[in-house]
Amino acid sequence: RMREDPVRALRAVRFAARLGFAIAADTFEAMRRHAGELARCAPARVLEEIFKILRCGGSARAFALLKASGALPVILPALGAAHERWDEGQRRSFIAHLGALDRLVRSGTAPSEVVLLGALLMHLGGPAGGQDSAAERLLEELVQTSRLPRKVAEGIRLALQAQRTFRDTP
Repeated sequence: RMREDPVRALRAVRFAARLGFAIAADTFEAMRRHAGELARCAPARVLEEIFKILRCGGSARAFALLKASGALPVILPALGAAHERWDEGQRRSFIAHLGALDRLVRSGTAPSEVVLLGALLMHLGGPAGGQDSAAERLLEELVQTSRLPRKVAEGIRLALQAQRTFRDTP
């Protein structure tokens, strides 16, 4: 079934994270075996599932499952590669931000797509950020391949730029 529709793996991650249940070992193994199949899915469909994962109230756990299943480097290659390079402090910071996003969602707030993607991309820009950052490249890729509206992408760019400005101001 995972080979027929690899997006089922993303749904399994979302439901397990949101509802707090474990994925059966044989199902998880099938997810790992067929993680590469996610690359053949329509990018817009995968992006929609990413938004649903970020809105589920359990995104911190979901990203651990995405990494363990091998799906993270397929659906968000820049984030998967960055996660491998990060030290323990950077990984903790990423999980803390996802935890804050989860608390926001569980409080009844419906974060915009700008906030959702910004929570992921803010960790890719590095200290300088700017046009050549991994966040900028991933954002442009999402616009071109996943039909991410340019208005959302521009909002994320502005939010990341403001964040860098405030962080870097003495």
